[in-house]
Amino acid sequence: MVVKNKELQSIVYVASHDLRSPLVNIDGFSGELAKAYRQLREMLDNESIDDDLKRKLLELLDENVPESIRFVKAGTAKMSNLIDGLLQVSRVGGARVKIKPLDMNKMMDDIRQSMEFQFKDTGAEIIIDDLPGCLGDASQIKQLCSNLVGNAIKYLDPKRKGKIHITGRVENSQSIYCIEDNGIGINPAYQSKIFEMFHRLNPDDSAGGEGIGLTIVTRILHRNNGTIRVESEQGKGSKFFVSLPTAKA
Repeated sequence: MVVKNKELQSIVYVASHDLRSPLVNIDGFSGELAKAYRQLREMLDNESIDDDLKRKLLELLDENVPESIRFVKAGTAKMSNLIDGLLQVSRVGGARVKIKPLDMNKMMDDIRQSMEFQFKDTGAEIIIDDLPGCLGDASQIKQLCSNLVGNAIKYLDPKRKGKIHITGRVENSQSIYCIEDNGIGINPAYQSKIFEMFHRLNPDDSAGGEGIGLTIVTRILHRNNGTIRVESEQGKGSKFFVSLPTAKA
């Protein structure tokens, strides 16, 4: 399994490098086209040429060139983000895991402080109950929790004050944490696919992202002997339940 993970990581790195090189060229040349368009338009504005010809040329330029350049720029940006996402997933699979007891109260408080701007910006309230400890890799579990809290913020409902509630309990030697929000919820048609790579929580909404966050979460939990499940009702919010081995007292 270790050998396969290393092979997969090598393939992802090579593929990412080979994909990124032409993207840099495409982005660069689209910038040159944009510059040429601006210069040509300035020339047409300043040159004394037939008004009818000038109008036709300007219409041709303004109707097609800017939009085409925007599409190229947007496409290269999206592909670059997807490559970055692949590398993030690959790094999780290749990182060395150091399992130890974790103080989840301190970790969640650190995450809350690091996301203070997002909470102030959205006006959302976060409530963190007293949480049991667990066993896991500190950096990976922190990334996992940050991803889930970040998603909760991203998918808040602008029609009401946002609220995120984090709770925890111990059950059958497992520490079970629930990150609950009162956001827009997840369309039932997508709930069975949200943990798949590149599948966003709600593909038909306007929230950003490339659908990598929950894939990273599942990879982390696989490497830390944990599980995750979701309960959600569209328009009423979501609950993500994360289960990890509990830390012995």
